Amino acid sequence: MEPKLAAAIDIGTNSVKMVLGRRNVDGSLDILQDTTEITRLGKGVDASGNLDSDAVVRTLAVLHEFGRIAQAAESSIISAVGTSALRDAANGERFIHQAELVIGGTVEVISGEREADLIFLSALKDPLIQVRMEQTGASLLATTDSGGGSTEIVLRRGMAPVYSESLQLGAVRLTEQVGFSDPPTDTELAEAVVVASTLLQSVPSRAEPLFLVASGGTVANLAAMELATTTPAITADILHGTILTDTQIESRITLLAGMSLSERRHVPGLEPERADVIIAGAIIQLQILRRLQLTELTVSARGLRYGLLYSLLAL
Repeated sequence: MEPKLAAAIDIGTNSVKMVLGRRNVDGSLDILQDTTEITRLGKGVDASGNLDSDAVVRTLAVLHEFGRIAQAAESSIISAVGTSALRDAANGERFIHQAELVIGGTVEVISGEREADLIFLSALKDPLIQVRMEQTGASLLATTDSGGGSTEIVLRRGMAPVYSESLQLGAVRLTEQVGFSDPPTDTELAEAVVVASTLLQSVPSRAEPLFLVASGGTVANLAAMELATTTPAITADILHGTILTDTQIESRITLLAGMSLSERRHVPGLEPERADVIIAGAIIQLQILRRLQLTELTVSARGLRYGLLYSLLAL
Protein backbone atom coordinates (compact mmCIF):
# COMPACT_ATOMS: atom_id res chain seq x y z
CA MET A 1 0.00 0.00 0.00
CA GLU A 2 1.42 3.39 -1.03
CA PRO A 3 1.59 6.28 1.47
CA LYS A 4 -1.52 8.42 1.22
CA LEU A 5 -1.81 12.10 2.10
CA ALA A 6 -5.09 13.86 2.88
CA ALA A 7 -6.23 17.29 4.01
CA ALA A 8 -9.36 17.31 6.19
CA ILE A 9 -11.03 20.70 6.68
CA ASP A 10 -13.77 21.59 9.14
CA ILE A 11 -15.71 24.72 8.14
CA GLY A 12 -17.40 25.61 11.39
CA THR A 13 -19.64 28.40 12.60
CA ASN A 14 -16.85 30.09 14.53
CA SER A 15 -13.63 28.70 13.10
CA VAL A 16 -12.08 26.85 10.17
CA LYS A 17 -9.68 24.00 10.92
CA MET A 18 -7.43 21.86 8.76
CA VAL A 19 -5.39 18.80 9.58
CA LEU A 20 -2.94 17.40 7.04
CA GLY A 21 -2.10 13.75 7.60
CA ARG A 22 -0.27 10.89 5.92
CA ARG A 23 -1.11 7.21 6.21
CA ASN A 24 2.12 5.23 5.96
CA VAL A 25 2.55 1.82 4.37
CA ASP A 26 2.44 0.19 7.82
CA GLY A 27 -0.91 1.80 8.56
CA SER A 28 0.49 4.38 10.98
CA LEU A 29 -0.48 8.04 10.80
CA ASP A 30 1.76 11.10 10.65
CA ILE A 31 0.23 14.54 11.28
CA LEU A 32 2.06 17.07 9.13
CA GLN A 33 0.07 20.19 10.00
CA ASP A 34 -2.88 21.15 12.19
CA THR A 35 -4.20 24.70 11.88
CA THR A 36 -7.15 26.70 13.19
CA GLU A 37 -8.34 30.16 12.13
CA ILE A 38 -11.32 32.02 13.61
CA THR A 39 -13.48 33.52 10.83
CA ARG A 40 -16.95 33.65 12.47
CA LEU A 41 -18.72 32.37 9.34
CA GLY A 42 -21.95 31.93 11.28
CA LYS A 43 -22.14 35.51 12.55
CA GLY A 44 -25.77 36.61 12.37
CA VAL A 45 -27.01 33.48 10.58
CA ASP A 46 -29.44 32.64 13.37
CA ALA A 47 -31.15 36.02 13.01
CA SER A 48 -30.89 36.68 9.25
CA GLY A 49 -30.87 33.18 7.79
CA ASN A 50 -27.94 34.13 5.54
CA LEU A 51 -24.16 34.15 5.64
CA ASP A 52 -22.71 37.61 6.29
CA SER A 53 -20.73 38.91 3.28
CA ASP A 54 -17.72 39.96 5.36
CA ALA A 55 -17.67 36.58 7.10
CA VAL A 56 -17.74 34.87 3.71
CA VAL A 57 -14.75 36.91 2.53
CA ARG A 58 -12.79 36.09 5.69
CA THR A 59 -13.57 32.39 5.47
CA LEU A 60 -12.78 32.07 1.76
CA ALA A 61 -9.42 33.78 2.33
CA VAL A 62 -8.52 31.19 4.97
CA LEU A 63 -9.75 28.33 2.80
CA HIS A 64 -7.66 29.64 -0.11
CA GLU A 65 -4.56 29.46 2.09
CA PHE A 66 -5.49 26.00 3.37
CA GLY A 67 -5.93 24.84 -0.23
CA ARG A 68 -2.54 26.25 -1.19
CA ILE A 69 -0.88 24.40 1.71
CA ALA A 70 -2.62 21.12 0.88
CA GLN A 71 -1.78 21.33 -2.81
CA ALA A 72 1.85 22.25 -2.09
CA ALA A 73 2.08 19.11 0.05
CA GLU A 74 0.67 17.13 -2.89
CA SER A 75 -2.34 15.86 -0.96
CA SER A 76 -4.13 13.13 -2.86
CA ILE A 77 -7.39 14.11 -1.14
CA ILE A 78 -8.61 17.57 -0.13
CA SER A 79 -11.99 17.36 1.56
CA ALA A 80 -13.95 19.87 3.62
CA VAL A 81 -17.16 19.54 5.58
CA GLY A 82 -19.52 22.34 6.54
CA THR A 83 -21.51 22.23 9.74
CA SER A 84 -24.12 24.32 11.56
CA ALA A 85 -23.78 27.69 9.77
CA LEU A 86 -23.89 26.10 6.32
CA ARG A 87 -26.77 23.83 7.30
CA ASP A 88 -28.80 26.88 8.31
CA ALA A 89 -27.82 29.52 5.73
CA ALA A 90 -30.10 30.06 2.75
CA ASN A 91 -27.17 31.34 0.66
CA GLY A 92 -24.86 28.49 1.60
CA GLU A 93 -24.87 26.86 -1.85
CA ARG A 94 -23.04 29.77 -3.49
CA PHE A 95 -20.45 29.73 -0.70
CA ILE A 96 -19.88 25.99 -1.16
CA HIS A 97 -19.19 26.48 -4.88
CA GLN A 98 -16.67 29.24 -4.13
CA ALA A 99 -15.06 27.20 -1.35
CA GLU A 100 -14.52 24.19 -3.62
CA LEU A 101 -12.76 26.42 -6.14
CA VAL A 102 -10.36 27.96 -3.62
CA ILE A 103 -9.40 24.71 -1.84
CA GLY A 104 -9.18 22.63 -5.00
CA GLY A 105 -11.25 19.88 -3.45
CA THR A 106 -14.72 18.93 -2.31
CA VAL A 107 -16.98 20.63 0.24
CA GLU A 108 -19.92 18.75 1.74
CA VAL A 109 -22.48 20.12 4.14
CA ILE A 110 -22.95 17.25 6.56
CA SER A 111 -25.91 16.50 8.80
CA GLY A 112 -25.68 16.93 12.54
CA GLU A 113 -25.77 13.15 12.87
CA ARG A 114 -22.81 12.71 10.54
CA GLU A 115 -20.94 15.44 12.40
CA ALA A 116 -21.55 13.68 15.71
CA ASP A 117 -20.34 10.35 14.26
CA LEU A 118 -17.07 11.87 13.01
CA ILE A 119 -16.42 13.53 16.36
CA PHE A 120 -16.98 10.21 18.11
CA LEU A 121 -14.66 8.47 15.63
CA SER A 122 -11.94 10.99 16.49
CA ALA A 123 -12.10 10.02 20.17
CA LEU A 124 -12.60 6.30 19.56
CA LYS A 125 -9.37 6.01 17.56
CA ASP A 126 -7.32 8.24 19.87
CA PRO A 127 -4.73 6.10 21.73
CA LEU A 128 -4.64 8.48 24.71
CA ILE A 129 -8.41 8.36 25.11
CA GLN A 130 -8.42 4.58 24.85
CA VAL A 131 -5.86 4.25 27.67
CA ARG A 132 -7.59 6.80 29.89
CA MET A 133 -10.97 5.13 29.51
CA GLU A 134 -9.55 1.69 30.31
CA GLN A 135 -7.97 3.11 33.47
CA THR A 136 -11.32 4.45 34.69
CA GLY A 137 -13.22 1.25 33.97
CA ALA A 138 -16.05 3.24 32.40
CA SER A 139 -18.52 1.27 30.30
CA LEU A 140 -19.80 4.25 28.28
CA LEU A 141 -17.80 6.66 26.14
CA ALA A 142 -19.37 10.07 25.62
CA THR A 143 -18.15 12.76 23.24
CA THR A 144 -19.29 16.35 23.14
CA ASP A 145 -18.22 19.04 20.73
CA SER A 146 -19.69 22.47 21.37
CA GLY A 147 -19.03 24.80 18.46
CA GLY A 148 -20.35 28.16 17.43
CA GLY A 149 -23.76 27.02 16.25
CA SER A 150 -24.38 23.49 17.47
CA THR A 151 -23.38 20.94 20.08
CA GLU A 152 -22.92 17.29 19.18
CA ILE A 153 -23.31 14.70 21.93
CA VAL A 154 -22.79 10.96 21.49
CA LEU A 155 -22.95 8.16 24.06
CA ARG A 156 -21.95 4.65 23.08
CA ARG A 157 -21.23 1.38 24.82
CA GLY A 158 -18.45 0.04 22.62
CA MET A 159 -19.94 0.67 19.17
CA ALA A 160 -23.52 0.23 20.34
CA PRO A 161 -25.33 3.58 20.22
CA VAL A 162 -27.01 4.83 23.39
CA TYR A 163 -27.65 8.44 22.34
CA SER A 164 -26.59 10.68 19.49
CA GLU A 165 -27.82 14.19 18.76
CA SER A 166 -26.80 17.51 17.25
CA LEU A 167 -28.43 20.28 19.27
CA GLN A 168 -29.07 23.86 18.10
CA LEU A 169 -26.86 25.12 20.90
CA GLY A 170 -23.51 26.83 20.38
CA ALA A 171 -21.36 29.63 21.76
CA VAL A 172 -22.11 32.11 18.96
CA ARG A 173 -25.80 31.14 18.74
CA LEU A 174 -26.36 31.40 22.52
CA THR A 175 -24.46 34.71 22.76
CA GLU A 176 -26.58 36.23 20.01
CA GLN A 177 -29.82 34.76 21.38
CA VAL A 178 -29.31 36.15 24.90
CA GLY A 179 -27.69 39.40 23.76
CA PHE A 180 -25.14 39.70 26.57
CA SER A 181 -24.38 43.15 27.90
CA ASP A 182 -20.78 44.22 28.46
CA PRO A 183 -20.19 42.80 31.01
CA PRO A 184 -23.16 40.41 31.16
CA THR A 185 -25.77 40.87 33.86
CA ASP A 186 -26.81 38.19 36.35
CA THR A 187 -30.19 38.02 34.61
CA GLU A 188 -28.55 37.36 31.23
CA LEU A 189 -26.30 34.68 32.70
CA ALA A 190 -29.30 33.00 34.30
CA GLU A 191 -31.18 33.13 30.99
CA ALA A 192 -28.26 31.48 29.21
CA VAL A 193 -28.25 28.68 31.79
CA VAL A 194 -31.98 28.11 31.30
CA VAL A 195 -31.66 28.02 27.50
CA ALA A 196 -28.73 25.59 27.60
CA SER A 197 -30.18 23.29 30.26
CA THR A 198 -33.55 23.18 28.50
CA LEU A 199 -32.00 22.13 25.18
CA LEU A 200 -29.97 19.46 26.98
CA GLN A 201 -33.05 17.79 28.48
CA SER A 202 -33.05 15.16 25.74
CA VAL A 203 -29.61 13.90 26.85
CA PRO A 204 -30.00 10.87 29.15
CA SER A 205 -28.73 11.30 32.69
CA ARG A 206 -25.85 9.02 33.55
CA ALA A 207 -26.94 5.57 34.69
CA GLU A 208 -23.52 3.85 34.65
CA PRO A 209 -19.80 4.78 34.66
CA LEU A 210 -19.19 7.28 31.86
CA PHE A 211 -15.98 8.72 30.37
CA LEU A 212 -16.51 12.14 28.79
CA VAL A 213 -14.31 13.58 26.04
CA ALA A 214 -14.97 17.18 25.02
CA SER A 215 -13.60 18.95 21.95
CA GLY A 216 -14.06 22.35 20.35
CA GLY A 217 -12.75 25.86 20.83
CA THR A 218 -14.53 26.47 24.13
CA VAL A 219 -12.95 23.62 26.09
CA ALA A 220 -9.57 24.21 24.44
CA ASN A 221 -9.62 27.82 25.60
CA LEU A 222 -10.91 26.92 29.06
CA ALA A 223 -8.05 24.46 29.43
CA ALA A 224 -5.54 26.98 28.07
CA MET A 225 -6.64 29.56 30.65
CA GLU A 226 -6.12 27.04 33.44
CA LEU A 227 -2.67 26.12 32.13
CA ALA A 228 -1.55 29.67 31.37
CA THR A 229 -0.43 30.35 34.93
CA THR A 230 2.15 27.56 34.85
CA THR A 231 2.83 26.87 31.16
CA PRO A 232 4.52 29.60 29.10
CA ALA A 233 3.88 28.13 25.64
CA ILE A 234 0.61 26.23 25.29
CA THR A 235 0.35 23.94 22.27
CA ALA A 236 -2.37 21.58 21.05
CA ASP A 237 -0.29 18.64 22.26
CA ILE A 238 -0.19 20.12 25.76
CA LEU A 239 -3.92 20.83 25.76
CA HIS A 240 -4.82 17.35 24.52
CA GLY A 241 -5.78 15.13 27.43
CA THR A 242 -6.11 17.97 29.95
CA ILE A 243 -8.74 17.32 32.63
CA LEU A 244 -11.21 20.11 33.42
CA THR A 245 -13.47 20.01 36.45
CA ASP A 246 -16.91 21.51 36.90
CA THR A 247 -15.50 23.68 39.70
CA GLN A 248 -12.86 25.11 37.41
CA ILE A 249 -15.39 25.91 34.68
CA GLU A 250 -17.86 27.45 37.14
CA SER A 251 -15.12 29.61 38.65
CA ARG A 252 -13.98 30.68 35.20
CA ILE A 253 -17.50 31.74 34.20
CA THR A 254 -17.73 33.91 37.34
CA LEU A 255 -14.33 35.46 36.67
CA LEU A 256 -14.95 36.19 32.98
CA ALA A 257 -18.46 37.50 33.59
CA GLY A 258 -16.98 40.12 35.93
CA MET A 259 -14.83 41.52 33.14
CA SER A 260 -15.56 43.79 30.21
CA LEU A 261 -15.03 42.43 26.70
CA SER A 262 -11.83 44.44 26.32
CA GLU A 263 -10.53 42.97 29.59
CA ARG A 264 -11.39 39.42 28.52
CA ARG A 265 -9.38 39.89 25.33
CA HIS A 266 -6.24 40.12 27.46
CA VAL A 267 -6.83 37.05 29.63
CA PRO A 268 -3.82 34.69 29.32
CA GLY A 269 -4.75 31.53 27.43
CA LEU A 270 -7.93 32.96 25.89
CA GLU A 271 -7.87 33.70 22.17
CA PRO A 272 -8.92 37.37 21.82
CA GLU A 273 -11.30 36.45 18.97
CA ARG A 274 -13.24 34.16 21.33
CA ALA A 275 -13.58 36.68 24.15
CA ASP A 276 -17.11 37.68 23.16
CA VAL A 277 -18.50 34.12 23.05
CA ILE A 278 -16.43 32.28 25.68
CA ILE A 279 -18.91 32.86 28.53
CA ALA A 280 -21.79 31.31 26.60
CA GLY A 281 -19.53 28.44 25.53
CA ALA A 282 -18.44 27.79 29.11
CA ILE A 283 -22.05 27.83 30.33
CA ILE A 284 -22.93 25.19 27.73
CA GLN A 285 -20.01 23.00 28.78
CA LEU A 286 -20.89 23.28 32.47
CA GLN A 287 -24.53 22.39 31.81
CA ILE A 288 -23.43 19.30 29.86
CA LEU A 289 -21.48 18.14 32.92
CA ARG A 290 -24.47 18.85 35.14
CA ARG A 291 -26.80 16.91 32.82
CA LEU A 292 -24.47 13.90 32.71
CA GLN A 293 -23.93 14.10 36.48
CA LEU A 294 -20.16 14.32 36.04
CA THR A 295 -17.56 16.44 37.78
CA GLU A 296 -14.87 16.38 35.10
CA LEU A 297 -14.13 15.97 31.41
CA THR A 298 -11.09 15.16 29.30
CA VAL A 299 -10.17 17.73 26.65
CA SER A 300 -9.54 16.60 23.09
CA ALA A 301 -7.64 19.06 20.89
CA ARG A 302 -8.78 17.10 17.84
CA GLY A 303 -12.47 16.56 17.12
CA LEU A 304 -14.33 16.60 13.82
CA ARG A 305 -11.40 17.19 11.47
CA TYR A 306 -9.54 14.17 12.86
CA GLY A 307 -12.60 11.97 12.48
CA LEU A 308 -12.84 13.14 8.87
CA LEU A 309 -9.14 12.46 8.35
CA TYR A 310 -9.46 8.91 9.72
CA SER A 311 -12.39 8.38 7.39
CA LEU A 312 -10.57 9.74 4.32
CA LEU A 313 -7.51 7.59 5.00
CA ALA A 314 -9.58 4.51 5.91
CA LEU A 315 -7.89 4.20 9.28
